[in-house]
Amino acid sequence: MAITYFGGSSTPADNGTNTANPTIVTPPANMLDNDFVIIIACSADTSGTLSISETGGQTWTALTQQNTSRNITNIFWCDFNGTWTADPSVTMAGTSNNIVIMHVFRTTDIGRWHPDVAEVSGIYAAPSNPYTVTINGITTQADNTVAIAVWTSKDDNTWSDASGGSWANLGETQYRNTSGSYDQSVTAAYVVMPTAGATGDVSKNQTNFGGDAGNKYIIAFHDPVEFDGFEVGDANLTNGDGAFWDSGYDGGGGATLVGNDTTIVDSGTYSAKATLTAAGQTVWTYHIVVANNNTYAQIRFYIASMTGNATQSTSLIQFRNSTTQRCYFKVHYKTSGTFTIDCLFGRDGGTTTLTGTTVYNTGEWYTGEMRYFCDAAAGGAQIWVNGSLELSDLAKDTDFANNQPTRIYVGAGDAAWYGVHYLDNFKYDTAYIGIAAAWIPKVIMVM
Repeated sequence: MAITYFGGSSTPADNGTNTANPTIVTPPANMLDNDFVIIIACSADTSGTLSISETGGQTWTALTQQNTSRNITNIFWCDFNGTWTADPSVTMAGTSNNIVIMHVFRTTDIGRWHPDVAEVSGIYAAPSNPYTVTINGITTQADNTVAIAVWTSKDDNTWSDASGGSWANLGETQYRNTSGSYDQSVTAAYVVMPTAGATGDVSKNQTNFGGDAGNKYIIAFHDPVEFDGFEVGDANLTNGDGAFWDSGYDGGGGATLVGNDTTIVDSGTYSAKATLTAAGQTVWTYHIVVANNNTYAQIRFYIASMTGNATQSTSLIQFRNSTTQRCYFKVHYKTSGTFTIDCLFGRDGGTTTLTGTTVYNTGEWYTGEMRYFCDAAAGGAQIWVNGSLELSDLAKDTDFANNQPTRIYVGAGDAAWYGVHYLDNFKYDTAYIGIAAAWIPKVIMVM
């Protein structure tokens, strides 16, 4: 996976003029579905609310408006759905002096973008010579994120390049508007974080007309974290020996989970092969995640063979807090060559089991996705297979102590049936991941 800056546009261009309300911004050409878009908007008025007026067919999320006098600012973002129905626009606070800037990022992954670290925003006081404004860094939680810092000011300041760590200018060095009696300026910086960690502080200097107050923001975004296949080539994933997997467990009895199998692979070089030789066996690897009340995991799975017990099922994915299971994605043996999907999840006072009715076949790849939502009134679990919702119960109290998952296990747990299955293309996120266009449902019959 990789995140890159694709391009941007602004109204007006740097050192230009614009007073239109709403202000339209034209997206850069050749954008693609799943591009990440932010809009920075500034209005040189004393009061009013900035909002998206023309959505362009997108779903926008607003950050927190900051209200320096004559420099009202907000930022809006969306995950581009592939089609602009119109150029987007922002309703401004007035017609004195308005700036709207669009920046676009691209990723090689397939999922949807989401905040990784919540925004930190506020007003900064007029700096003294050499007019440096520093934004404190943040610590990203997931791998493959982009952190974005924004400064605005109530003058047509020019700005220095970003300094600190690996921060770089985002788009032009600055975007100035000289309309009317009240000038404005906007500048931004970004850093791509391939692995989670501290971004470091980032600074810029007002290099012309310096000493002006303004607004500042910092926030980080990520797309779904994906480990393509089990591409570390591990001889034994239960050791947790790899760039991604933290540890694992082998319950013994002849069960194995290897990460460098090339026999049956969905994509890439390797898949993980789980072999169970008897009922009751357990073999796992797991990845540590940041505790969150809304956890999703997705995996491609292929059941090659199964000798079973028609009354129970075997877990392929588990969400846990330390060693306590919170939610299970379970494959339920039906007859020779067929299975259904079950889900068991923890709630305040016990557990709930959801039982699927769609019958799936061995010898085929499927995409399974599981969600566990921690909430006092609307908590519970959901499971999708090949992008279709198979199981759902969001009416339970799952907001109990230490319930948020901190580990995602994959492999085979407490096997009710035994045989061989393969796992590939693992992902996790804090929002629905969804199915790639190429992963089309292949089945099936309904009982």
